[in-house]
Amino acid sequence: MRKNWRLVGTMAVLTFLVWTSGVWAQQTHRTRDFMRQKLTFTQGVVEGITLEKYDLVLTNATSLRNMNLTNAFLALKNPDYVQDMTNFQAKVDTLMRGAKDKNLEKSTDAYAEVVRSCVACHRTFRLDQFRQAQPRK
Repeated sequence: MRKNWRLVGTMAVLTFLVWTSGVWAQQTHRTRDFMRQKLTFTQGVVEGITLEKYDLVLTNATSLRNMNLTNAFLALKNPDYVQDMTNFQAKVDTLMRGAKDKNLEKSTDAYAEVVRSCVACHRTFRLDQFRQAQPRK
């Protein structure tokens, strides 16, 4: 009889672990798709800068900036994200001005700042994900 209860208890724990990993995967999957789309626009910006096709830079930078207006990450309730998003948008605005001016140096420098902004946000976000994944005491 005790073996049956152990089996039931083990199955309950395994079911819970599978369910929680599924919830985590769904949340990560949503953000992953969003970020991959941002990566596609970023690649378009790099292509535009490299080939000095400023219309390509401007189109992709505009799309990149507009993605943040969807507030996809605000649903994750990261308090630092709003500040990171504001900084990112300011950097992208500078990039867009460089593209409008057809200024290669200004566009390149602005792109570097956009990337720095991305890295800073990802650091914050990964730290937040790590904290959420830790067991509560």
